[in-house]
Amino acid sequence: MMNRLIQKGWALMFGMTLRQFVPIYMKELAVNQCVDVARIRTALNCHILPILGERRLGSLKREDGIDYIAHRRDERAADGTIERSGLFS
Repeated sequence: MMNRLIQKGWALMFGMTLRQFVPIYMKELAVNQCVDVARIRTALNCHILPILGERRLGSLKREDGIDYIAHRRDERAADGTIERSGLFS
């Protein structure tokens, strides 16, 4: 879902960081009645934003998502918790 929002292009033209984009993303989740907003918010705040939060959206690449997943696996996070985030799909 995050990729679809970023692909709209409007967020990129403002050079937003991932941290700045999160409120827009959370609003989109609410509008689309996502059932697990709390889990996504926790994943963002505890795991993703500390690593990628200050990165500009336009600078994020697929490799960053792959590196994030590798980092979480190094922390011995269960694969299910990494894959269910849906943030890198």
